Amino acid sequence: MRAGDVNSGEDRAGRKAGEAQARICPEAGGVIESGMLKGHFTDVEAEPAHLVGAQATIRWLIGAKQGAPNFAMRVIELAGKGDRIPLHRHPYEHEIFVFAGKGMVLKPGSEEPVGPGEFLYLAPDEEHGFLNSGDEPFRFICVIPRPD
Repeated sequence: MRAGDVNSGEDRAGRKAGEAQARICPEAGGVIESGMLKGHFTDVEAEPAHLVGAQATIRWLIGAKQGAPNFAMRVIELAGKGDRIPLHRHPYEHEIFVFAGKGMVLKPGSEEPVGPGEFLYLAPDEEHGFLNSGDEPFRFICVIPRPD
């Protein structure tokens, strides 16, 4: 929801403050209500990660389709032990939160174990990759600047 005239207490659609507007947003995997999107990550279709050699799926939870102006939030999953995302780099930062499984963050010449509850910051142009080192799916949230 965009801010409207502060003095009138109305938003740009003419709704008074406190009036809710809800709509189902199937492409977002949830319901948008008064500028908030709520959903479950499994309601968003998993698609193959588009990186050469990647053995992962990605779910685009929040991004341009949902009206997010600055960032994109994705859930990335490496389903089986040994599945990986090979070393690569991007010109933008990554913020990562691991919420399931055991994995390794790959860097040139090193590997760093990570697990549920741990978070990472990867600077722009930092070469990195991921490996599922456990017996269950390795899942993490990855937030990046919105790639338009």
